[in-house]
Amino acid sequence: MDQHAFDTSDPQHLAGFQRVTIPEKTDSIQAESSVNLCTRCAAMDFERIFDNDPADREAVPYVLPLGILKENSPCALCRFFYSMRYLEHLEKGSAAPEAYHLRMFFLGVDTEYWLQPWMIPPCKRDSPSSVLCVLPGLEPVAHDAFWRDIRSHHWIIPQFYPMENPFGPQRPRLSALPTPPTSINYPLLRAWYEQCDAHHNYCRGTRNARTNNEIHRASSEIRCIDVHERRVVPVRATDRYFALSYVWGKEIAQSANAGAGSSDGSRVLPAAIPKVIEDAILVVAGLGERYLWADLYCIDQDNEVDKHDQISNMDSIYESAHATIVAFSGADASVGLPGVSDQPRKPYPSEHLPPTFPLAAIRPSVVNCPSLTYSSVWLTRGWTYQEAVLSRRLLLFTDYQVEFICSTSVWHECMVPGVQSTHFENDERIHPGTRGHNWIQQIMPIRMQYTDGRFGQGWYELMEWFTAYSCRTLTYDSDALNAVKGLIARSSYFTYMGAPINNPVAPDSLDQFGTLALDEKTIGRMLLPFLRALRWRSNYYSLPLRRRYGFPSWSWLGWEGEISFIYGSDNGRVNVWITKEAPSSTFPTIQGSSESNALVPLVEVALEHMLKGDTNPTRVIPHWNNYLWIEGPVIAMRFEFYNREVWGKKVPNFRVREWSLRKLSPPPVREGLCGPSSRVAFHLLSPKDCERNPAFFNRIITEQWECILLMTSRENDSIRFQVIDLQPNLGQDGSSIDVEDCYTVVGLGWVDCDDADWVEDVFRDQTLVRRVKLG
Repeated sequence: MDQHAFDTSDPQHLAGFQRVTIPEKTDSIQAESSVNLCTRCAAMDFERIFDNDPADREAVPYVLPLGILKENSPCALCRFFYSMRYLEHLEKGSAAPEAYHLRMFFLGVDTEYWLQPWMIPPCKRDSPSSVLCVLPGLEPVAHDAFWRDIRSHHWIIPQFYPMENPFGPQRPRLSALPTPPTSINYPLLRAWYEQCDAHHNYCRGTRNARTNNEIHRASSEIRCIDVHERRVVPVRATDRYFALSYVWGKEIAQSANAGAGSSDGSRVLPAAIPKVIEDAILVVAGLGERYLWADLYCIDQDNEVDKHDQISNMDSIYESAHATIVAFSGADASVGLPGVSDQPRKPYPSEHLPPTFPLAAIRPSVVNCPSLTYSSVWLTRGWTYQEAVLSRRLLLFTDYQVEFICSTSVWHECMVPGVQSTHFENDERIHPGTRGHNWIQQIMPIRMQYTDGRFGQGWYELMEWFTAYSCRTLTYDSDALNAVKGLIARSSYFTYMGAPINNPVAPDSLDQFGTLALDEKTIGRMLLPFLRALRWRSNYYSLPLRRRYGFPSWSWLGWEGEISFIYGSDNGRVNVWITKEAPSSTFPTIQGSSESNALVPLVEVALEHMLKGDTNPTRVIPHWNNYLWIEGPVIAMRFEFYNREVWGKKVPNFRVREWSLRKLSPPPVREGLCGPSSRVAFHLLSPKDCERNPAFFNRIITEQWECILLMTSRENDSIRFQVIDLQPNLGQDGSSIDVEDCYTVVGLGWVDCDDADWVEDVFRDQTLVRRVKLG
C-alpha cells in the first residue's frame, strides 16, 4: 500500500478522532527510572489515554502522528513503536512505509472504531477495553475498516504485575502480565485449572462418568512417573495425574527403556531422558503435583501385550488426566518446553517501556497467530489430534507463552485472566475446522454431554472432526483408524470404517422375543448417515490425496490428505452389503438374518452390535476385510476439463460431458450462476494442478468411467455419485490381493438437474442397477 495514502492534511480525515498535539521530537531526555525517552514520548500520558471509556458511545479514539520511526532510535519508546509496526498488509517484496501514527481501537463494544469480533478471541465481549496500534501513515484515512482486521499480537496494552488472586477483582480492562524468558508463572497456571475445576461443569461434572476407574477396568494397571522419586509407579484410580502430548521424532526409541523394576512394580527412570519429558517433570513439580503420564516410559515398550493394552486405552488416559501438557512448539522429544529450564522463550517487544505506566505487546497466541500455528509440528501429527480433543484441559507451551484451553475458556500467560477469558457457551463455542481456519478449532477439547461419556454432536459435527483429522499425518498408515478410534468411540453413532450408522434400537422397538424387524424404513434410517459419509472429496485447495492400501478406497480412512464432506439433506437410494465371520451365539436374534460367510446387509451386522449394548462400549463395528457391496444404478460417463467463472475469476474443474444411458436421454443440467451445475472431484488429482499427474489427467478426459449413483437431494432434483475404477485391490505392502471384479473409488461427482422426474426414472430403470464390489 502506498505510504502517501496515509499522509494527508485534509481535516476531514481526522473527523471523529481525538488528535493529540505533543511537542516535536528533540534530543532524548533521561526519564525518572533511567529509561531514555525523547521529548514527545516523555510527554505522553498513557494513563489518561487508556482511561478513555470504550463503553461510552460518545468516546472517540486517540490518534497521534509518530512520523518516521527508526530501529536504532535513542528513544526506548520509539524503538518499541518501531517493533510494533503493522506491516502484514504489505504485498511480498514491497518496501515498508516510513511514516506512522499511533491509533486506538475499542474492544467489546459496537462502535465505528471497534475491531472485528472474530479477531479478538482473547477479550470477553462484556469487558470493553482499549488497545493501541502502530499503523502506516501520519494520520488515519476515512472509512478505514481495513484496519479492523489487526490481530492481537500487534496490540499495545497496559502492563500490570502479578496479583495474589488472578481471578479476583481487578481493573476492567485488557491488561498484560510480565512473561520472563526463562521462568513460568506456576501460580497462574495452577489458578487456571483450579478455576476451571471449580466453575466449568463441562470440564468437571460430565467427565466424571469416564474417570480413570475405566482405565483400571480395561487395563491391568496404569503407571505414571512420580516426579519426586523419578520412578515409574502404579497409581490408584483416585490419584490425580497430568499427561504429556508431544512429537516423538526419529531418535527417541533408544531412550525408551526405564531401569530395572522393583518388587513394588516401580521402575527407575534413566539418568538421561528426552528433554521434553524432563521439562514436563519440572512443570508437574512446579505446579505442586506428583504424577506425570508420558507414553515413552509409562508404557512398557518391550512388552507387546502391555504395549497393545495401554495403546488401546490411550484415549481414556488422556481424557482422565487432570490436564494435558502440550509441547506445542517442539519438533521432537529432544526439544524442551520453552521457559521451563534452559530453553528461553522467544523475545517479544515489551522491554522498552515508560517507567510510570508500563506498556506491553500481547504475545503471539495459538488463537489468532497463523505464523505460530503453521510452524507447529505437533499440530500436524495424527495421534495428537485425539489426545487434544479428548483432554479435559490443555496447557500449551509455545515459543512465546503458556496458554490454557478447555471446552469453555481460553487464558494466556501474558494477560490478566479476569478480563480476557474467552467463553464458549452453547452454539457460541468454537467448532472444529480445517487447515486455513483458526487452528484452535482443531484442538478445542470436546464437551461430553451424556452421562455415559459421549458427546452429543450430530452427523455434521462428527464429519468436521474427521475433516480436521484428515489434515494430520501419520508415520504408519496402519494407525489411521487407531489414532482416532477413541474419538469415534465417544460418538453417539455406531461406526463402520469411520462412517456412522444410526442406532434404531429402543425398548419399544423390540418384540417379545427381543428381536427387531428390519423393514425398509428402518434400513433407510440406519443407512442414511453412512451413505452421507461416503460423500467426501479431496479439498480443492490442497494437494492430491495419497492412497492408504490397508483401508478401503470408499472410506476417507483409505486416503491420506485433507478432505471435505458434501453437506446437505440427501436421501439414500442404494443397499449395502459386507461379508462377516460366523455370528457369535451370544448375539440376539434378528428376523431374516443371513447365513455366515456370505454377503450380509451392513445394517444386520450393525444391529447385532447395537443389540449387544454395554458389551461393545466403543460402538466401533469390527471389519474383517475392506470390501463393500453397493447395489444401485451404474452409469458410464465421460468428463471434461473446464474453467468455471466465479466472481470474475476462472476456477478450473471437471464436469460430466457425456452420459451412456440405455433408455433415457441425458439429464437437463441446471444452469447456475457459474455455469452448468455439474462437478467431479478426483482424489488423485487437483484440477488446479493437472501437470502434477499428466497421465491420470489424460485418463480423466479421454476414458469412459463407471459411476454408481448413491443419493438424491431431498427435492429429488440432484444426484451424488462415486466414480469407480476397475483396478486390483492392494494390500498394505502394495501387492495385489484381489483382482476379480473389484472397483476402487477414485472420485465423487454431483449433478443438479431441472427435472426431478428424470432423477426418479434413473433409479427405477432396472437395466442400470448392478451390485458393485468396492475395495
